[in-house]
Amino acid sequence: MRAFCEAIPVGELAEIVLGRADDLGYSNRELESGQILIIDSRAMGRFICDISISDGKIVEVSYVHNG
Repeated sequence: MRAFCEAIPVGELAEIVLGRADDLGYSNRELESGQILIIDSRAMGRFICDISISDGKIVEVSYVHNG
């Protein structure tokens, strides 16, 4: 998850990132605040990629380890 999250470039379309996450078996939750959480469900949600979007594009990315 960390490598996936750190490889997301600012400015990329959220749709592309969500497709890549789906291909890798990650789940996601889109929040109304313009935020997407990509979650490694296999790790019971301990590893999360927190993404902020605006106009369908990535503006900020951070990796979260809930361990």
